[in-house]
Order: sequence, then C-alpha cells, then structure tokens
Amino acid sequence: ARMRSCLRLKSELDRRRAIEHRDTRRAGQGAASASQSEVSHVMLGSQAGLQADFRAMSPEAQSDLGLVVLKIDSLCEKRALTDFQKAEVIQATAKALAQVSISAGENFVHWEEGLFCFASPSASEDDLRARAQSFIKAVQTAQIITPGTWEKTPVSISAVLAPKQTGTIGHRLGKAIQLVENVCETGQLQTITVLTPQRNDA
Repeated sequence: ARMRSCLRLKSELDRRRAIEHRDTRRAGQGAASASQSEVSHVMLGSQAGLQADFRAMSPEAQSDLGLVVLKIDSLCEKRALTDFQKAEVIQATAKALAQVSISAGENFVHWEEGLFCFASPSASEDDLRARAQSFIKAVQTAQIITPGTWEKTPVSISAVLAPKQTGTIGHRLGKAIQLVENVCETGQLQTITVLTPQRNDA
C-alpha cells in the first residue's frame, strides 16, 4: 500500500511537470491546444497515473479490477468539428464528469481525446453499470451542446463495462476501448455495453 501510494504521488508529480512543460512549449500555438491541455487539470487523474497504478498491482488484483470506458458520442459522429470545437466538447464533458464523486481506491481519468476510464477494485457488473449511468446522467444534466454546427446537438457519452475477469488489464482495457469505438461507428449512441469474457483472455 505504501509503495502504491508513493508510485501514485510520483506519477502525479511527473504528470504536473509534463503538463507545465507541454503548456510552455505550446504557448502561442492556438486556443485549441490550450483548451485540450486543460482537460488534465479538470480530471481526477491521467492516463500515466492510472498506468502506474496498474503496474503496481499484482496479477490477482488486476483480474479483480472492474473497468468502465466512456466515449463522447459527438466525436464519433461524422460532424465537421474543428480541433478547437472538439477541444471545447472534451473540456466541457470532463468538467461534467468530474462532478461525479468516486470512492477511495477508485480511479477516474481522462485517457485520451474523447475517451475516459474508470477503474474500481472488486466492483460487480451491477456496480459498474450504476457508475456508468451516473456518468451518463452527469453529462446529460450539464446540457452541453456541440459548438459551431448547423444543428445544435446535445453532447452524450456511451460506456463499455469490463467486469473483473482473468487476463491482463492491458488486454481487457484495449478490448473495451475497441468495443466503445465500434459502438460509436455503428451509431448506437448513449448506450451501455458489457465486455464479455472470451476463452482466449487467459
């Protein structure tokens, strides 16, 4: 537990240094880049921090971990959004998602672009579904609208649940991300899908 706390603290310090360095380098490169970099300040964690937590876990703890991967639907659709508009949507969605409280031991991070990841130890499928619904509701309540488009459309998110099962955490997370991307491509927006165990997961 002490080692995990130290790793989490180190990854957070490294994340902040990286953000400061990146922001300094990108100063003057446009509002879109600045808006995108602000997402990390809004969220409770980063991809690097969550990956550090994964590496600190035993294989048994990784198998026991439940995941929820979320994707902003508006970034899946064939809309003519500029980079600046996409950054606006991501930042506004991040602020809405950050309002959802999480318990000790849980992690909720901005993974990349329009993807977010929630991780909870020993969470059942019902627990993960309730979490996903709370995230979806938070975005609905925020009433975020896609900017600069002819038709003003409310922003929504879709979720894929990855309950605890055997197999590496990287493999399960990768499959969950692929599945939520597929959900977006098929146009089945604002849905909750469950990643089922496969025989080759082990």
